[in-house]
Amino acid sequence: MGKYYIDGEVYEKAKSLKLSNDTIILDGSNVAWNRGDRKKGDKPKAINIQLVIDELKKEGYKKIKVIADANLFHDIEDRDIFNKLKQNKIIKEVPGRTEADEFIIKYAKEKDARIITLDKFKKWKEQDPWVKEYIDRHLVKFMIEDNVVKLYGLHIK
Repeated sequence: MGKYYIDGEVYEKAKSLKLSNDTIILDGSNVAWNRGDRKKGDKPKAINIQLVIDELKKEGYKKIKVIADANLFHDIEDRDIFNKLKQNKIIKEVPGRTEADEFIIKYAKEKDARIITLDKFKKWKEQDPWVKEYIDRHLVKFMIEDNVVKLYGLHIK
């Protein structure tokens, strides 16, 4: 098993993502953006969310919760896919003027669930002692290249 470097951190490929047997959380906005850059004219893509969901289902996950910022829909490139995910109650949008991170952290705490994201939750580590101590063991980083999802879940300090 190899080591991977993502944003200056070292990870190993995820053998098993399970902390809880029930739920895995996708940071919907983060996955949709997949390293996109608004300044360069990039747009978030719902297909990225669908690809990660498909990969997680292959891994045997049944309870996949996608939490997204309320404004994601307005930026999304492929609204048809987004609307389908929303209609099927796969994507949950947080109320306007609320950060999705707050809800993502809440579910991770309650369910002891993994979080698929590239976010490091730096701001939250300063505000919440639980996040400071435990969030890194819940994070699963990802890469999407040529519609192939790679998950990296073991954070090495």
